[in-house]
Amino acid sequence: MPFPASPAWATAEFVPDLQNTLFELAPLGVRIAGAARGRLAIKYLGLAFFETDLQRDVVKLTPNAFAIFGLPVAEAEEIPRHVFWSCYHPEDRAFAAERFASDLRRDLERDTYCERVRIIHQQSGETRIVEFIGQMFGPRGKRTHIIGMLRDVTPLGAGTTLPPSGTTA
Repeated sequence: MPFPASPAWATAEFVPDLQNTLFELAPLGVRIAGAARGRLAIKYLGLAFFETDLQRDVVKLTPNAFAIFGLPVAEAEEIPRHVFWSCYHPEDRAFAAERFASDLRRDLERDTYCERVRIIHQQSGETRIVEFIGQMFGPRGKRTHIIGMLRDVTPLGAGTTLPPSGTTA
Protein backbone atom coordinates (compact mmCIF):
# COMPACT_ATOMS: atom_id res chain seq x y z
CA MET A 1 0.00 0.00 0.00
CA PRO A 2 1.53 3.31 -1.02
CA PHE A 3 2.00 6.13 1.46
CA PRO A 4 -0.71 8.76 1.36
CA ALA A 5 0.09 11.98 -0.37
CA SER A 6 1.92 14.44 1.82
CA PRO A 7 -0.22 17.19 3.26
CA ALA A 8 0.26 20.60 1.71
CA TRP A 9 2.22 21.91 4.70
CA ALA A 10 4.85 19.17 4.31
CA THR A 11 6.02 20.29 0.90
CA ALA A 12 9.52 21.25 -0.14
CA GLU A 13 8.50 24.90 0.05
CA PHE A 14 7.74 24.43 3.74
CA VAL A 15 11.16 23.03 4.68
CA PRO A 16 13.02 26.39 4.58
CA ASP A 17 10.19 27.95 6.59
CA LEU A 18 10.43 25.15 9.13
CA GLN A 19 14.19 25.56 9.37
CA ASN A 20 13.84 29.30 9.86
CA THR A 21 11.20 28.76 12.52
CA LEU A 22 13.39 26.23 14.34
CA PHE A 23 16.35 28.61 14.22
CA GLU A 24 14.12 31.35 15.61
CA LEU A 25 12.81 29.08 18.37
CA ALA A 26 16.20 27.59 19.29
CA PRO A 27 17.26 30.57 21.44
CA LEU A 28 13.91 30.33 23.25
CA GLY A 29 14.57 26.65 23.97
CA VAL A 30 18.04 27.48 25.25
CA ARG A 31 16.61 30.21 27.48
CA ILE A 32 13.93 27.87 28.83
CA ALA A 33 16.45 25.08 29.47
CA GLY A 34 18.86 27.57 31.01
CA ALA A 35 16.14 28.96 33.26
CA ALA A 36 15.16 25.44 34.35
CA ARG A 37 18.77 24.60 35.17
CA GLY A 38 19.09 27.86 37.05
CA ARG A 39 15.99 27.10 39.14
CA LEU A 40 17.41 23.67 39.99
CA ALA A 41 20.77 25.17 40.98
CA ILE A 42 19.05 27.75 43.17
CA LYS A 43 16.77 25.22 44.81
CA TYR A 44 19.15 22.32 45.40
CA LEU A 45 22.64 23.86 45.48
CA GLY A 46 21.86 27.24 47.00
CA LEU A 47 23.44 29.08 44.07
CA ALA A 48 22.61 32.70 43.39
CA PHE A 49 23.44 34.40 40.10
CA PHE A 50 24.79 37.86 39.42
CA GLU A 51 25.81 40.14 36.59
CA THR A 52 28.01 43.11 37.43
CA ASP A 53 28.28 46.14 35.17
CA LEU A 54 31.69 47.52 36.11
CA GLN A 55 31.29 50.67 34.05
CA ARG A 56 28.20 51.70 36.01
CA ASP A 57 29.19 49.99 39.30
CA VAL A 58 25.87 48.17 39.60
CA VAL A 59 24.86 44.54 39.93
CA LYS A 60 21.80 42.46 39.00
CA LEU A 61 21.13 39.44 41.20
CA THR A 62 18.69 36.61 41.68
CA PRO A 63 16.52 37.28 44.75
CA ASN A 64 18.15 34.52 46.80
CA ALA A 65 21.47 36.41 46.72
CA PHE A 66 19.97 38.95 49.11
CA ALA A 67 19.08 36.17 51.58
CA ILE A 68 22.70 34.94 51.55
CA PHE A 69 23.77 38.37 52.81
CA GLY A 70 20.74 38.84 55.08
CA LEU A 71 19.54 41.83 53.08
CA PRO A 72 15.98 42.67 52.04
CA VAL A 73 15.31 41.98 48.36
CA ALA A 74 15.75 45.19 46.41
CA GLU A 75 12.86 46.44 44.36
CA ALA A 76 15.17 47.85 41.70
CA GLU A 77 16.52 45.50 39.04
CA GLU A 78 20.04 46.87 39.52
CA ILE A 79 21.63 48.00 42.75
CA PRO A 80 24.99 49.59 43.61
CA ARG A 81 27.76 47.06 44.26
CA HIS A 82 28.73 48.77 47.52
CA VAL A 83 25.54 47.40 49.13
CA PHE A 84 27.16 43.96 49.14
CA TRP A 85 30.73 45.10 49.73
CA SER A 86 29.58 46.77 52.95
CA CYS A 87 28.62 43.29 54.23
CA TYR A 88 32.19 41.97 53.91
CA HIS A 89 33.87 41.15 57.19
CA PRO A 90 35.80 44.27 58.33
CA GLU A 91 39.05 42.31 58.62
CA ASP A 92 38.73 41.07 55.03
CA ARG A 93 37.27 44.09 53.24
CA ALA A 94 40.53 45.81 52.22
CA PHE A 95 42.17 42.58 51.11
CA ALA A 96 39.08 41.52 49.14
CA ALA A 97 38.93 44.94 47.45
CA GLU A 98 42.62 44.73 46.45
CA ARG A 99 42.22 41.16 45.20
CA PHE A 100 39.18 42.23 43.16
CA ALA A 101 41.11 45.19 41.71
CA SER A 102 43.97 42.81 40.85
CA ASP A 103 41.55 40.53 39.02
CA LEU A 104 40.18 43.50 37.09
CA ARG A 105 43.72 44.51 36.11
CA ARG A 106 44.30 40.86 35.21
CA ASP A 107 47.47 40.65 37.29
CA LEU A 108 46.98 36.90 37.55
CA GLU A 109 46.44 36.49 33.79
CA ARG A 110 43.01 34.95 34.23
CA ASP A 111 39.52 35.73 33.01
CA THR A 112 37.83 33.75 35.75
CA TYR A 113 36.85 35.59 38.88
CA CYS A 114 36.96 33.28 41.89
CA GLU A 115 36.91 34.47 45.49
CA ARG A 116 35.95 33.20 48.91
CA VAL A 117 35.24 35.90 51.50
CA ARG A 118 33.80 36.25 54.97
CA ILE A 119 30.68 38.35 55.31
CA ILE A 120 28.57 39.51 58.21
CA HIS A 121 24.99 38.29 57.71
CA GLN A 122 22.96 41.47 58.10
CA GLN A 123 20.05 39.89 59.99
CA SER A 124 21.76 37.39 62.29
CA GLY A 125 25.14 39.13 62.68
CA GLU A 126 26.74 35.74 62.05
CA THR A 127 30.01 35.48 60.13
CA ARG A 128 29.41 33.47 56.95
CA ILE A 129 31.71 32.37 54.10
CA VAL A 130 30.56 33.22 50.58
CA GLU A 131 32.18 31.89 47.42
CA PHE A 132 32.00 33.74 44.10
CA ILE A 133 32.91 32.40 40.69
CA GLY A 134 32.36 34.13 37.39
CA GLN A 135 33.66 35.11 34.00
CA MET A 136 35.19 38.57 33.54
CA PHE A 137 34.72 40.33 30.21
CA GLY A 138 36.66 43.13 28.61
CA PRO A 139 40.36 43.75 27.94
CA ARG A 140 43.05 43.74 30.58
CA GLY A 141 42.69 46.73 32.85
CA LYS A 142 39.37 47.68 31.27
CA ARG A 143 36.97 44.96 32.39
CA THR A 144 33.39 45.78 31.50
CA HIS A 145 31.34 43.20 33.37
CA ILE A 146 31.31 39.93 35.26
CA ILE A 147 28.70 37.20 35.00
CA GLY A 148 28.74 34.56 37.68
CA MET A 149 27.31 32.85 40.69
CA LEU A 150 27.75 32.83 44.41
CA ARG A 151 26.83 30.61 47.30
CA ASP A 152 27.11 30.38 51.05
CA VAL A 153 29.77 27.73 51.73
CA THR A 154 29.87 28.20 55.51
CA PRO A 155 28.78 24.61 56.19
CA LEU A 156 31.48 23.34 53.83
CA GLY A 157 34.12 25.46 55.54
CA ALA A 158 33.31 24.35 59.08
CA GLY A 159 36.52 23.58 60.93
CA THR A 160 38.69 25.39 58.38
CA THR A 161 40.11 28.88 58.51
CA LEU A 162 40.57 31.44 55.81
CA PRO A 163 44.02 32.91 55.27
CA PRO A 164 44.69 36.01 57.37
CA SER A 165 43.82 39.32 55.78
CA GLY A 166 46.49 40.43 53.33
CA THR A 167 47.62 36.95 52.28
CA THR A 168 46.71 34.91 49.25
CA ALA A 169 45.15 31.51 49.34
